[in-house]
Amino acid sequence: MKLLVPIDGSDTSLRAIDTLLAKLDAYRPPVEVHLVNVQHALRKDVGQFVDHDEIRSYHQEEGMKALAPARAKLDAAGVTYTSHVFVGEAAEVIVQFAREQGVGGIIMGSHNRSELAQLLLGSVAREVLRSAGVPVTLVN
Repeated sequence: MKLLVPIDGSDTSLRAIDTLLAKLDAYRPPVEVHLVNVQHALRKDVGQFVDHDEIRSYHQEEGMKALAPARAKLDAAGVTYTSHVFVGEAAEVIVQFAREQGVGGIIMGSHNRSELAQLLLGSVAREVLRSAGVPVTLVN
């Protein structure tokens, strides 16, 4: 079974790791855990002043910083995992990765925003829930 846990570095996404650890025995072994961090793309004009490799390195570094607390929790629990850092629109990237990897479930944090804020800002969790095509566990 493959499980995907999107990590944005927030306390909510770390609670998704806690949920994964609490329910790990309920999943059919072996469980393959994928941690995914999605970085926002920099504005196009930044590429005029900064080398493409530097931008890629920046995204990778920032993604690994965001993943570090989740990785530490999984390391402490002895759970093996694979870390991935992508650049793009979070919901889109998460759903695409889940499809490409044949993920059987997604466990992710959901920021408790008001309905108005979700309407205006959108919700990564809501879009993943709508589009993933696999079970999604939302953690507050």
